[in-house]
Order: sequence, then structure tokens, then C-alpha cells
Amino acid sequence: MVCKVINQNGYKLDLPNPMWNHNVFHMSLLDRYTLPVCGPQASEPYSAVDDDSANVEWEIQRILDTKLCYQKLHYLVQWAGYNYQRTSW
Repeated sequence: MVCKVINQNGYKLDLPNPMWNHNVFHMSLLDRYTLPVCGPQASEPYSAVDDDSANVEWEIQRILDTKLCYQKLHYLVQWAGYNYQRTSW
């Protein structure tokens, strides 16, 4: 829950004590809460597969973060149509 708006980009959150390391976050890291939907969950999408089965394509919803690892740039990707828990580097 948001307890204070720091500025137009920063929000202070009311977090439980074990998670209280740092409680101010940039607005790009926050999503509006939506109530869970009752009933069966929507299935996750399949990849767009070409004739060559080794050439698989997935749609990216947004890039969340980047990091340099062993002198190569890695991206934290949120995949389109998938739950946010399925993000990957």
C-alpha cells in the first residue's frame, strides 16, 4: 500500500517488517493492483514457430532491467501474455 508520494516518480510503500530494507520505489517498478479473477486461468500463448523448429520467436511486453555479466549485456524481460512471475534474464 502506498503511504506517501515522495515526488512525481517516487512512492513510499507500507511494507511488512521483514521486507523493510528499502521502502521507496520508482513508479516504473509499481503496477496497479487488480483483484484476482475467479474461474479458470487463461492459457499462456504458444511461440511463433517457423518451418525450422530451432527458430522459435516470443513476443516481449517490456524490458525491466539490464545488467552486464561477463562483458555481455543481459536483459530482464517480461514476456507478452505471460504472468509477471515468468520474467527471465
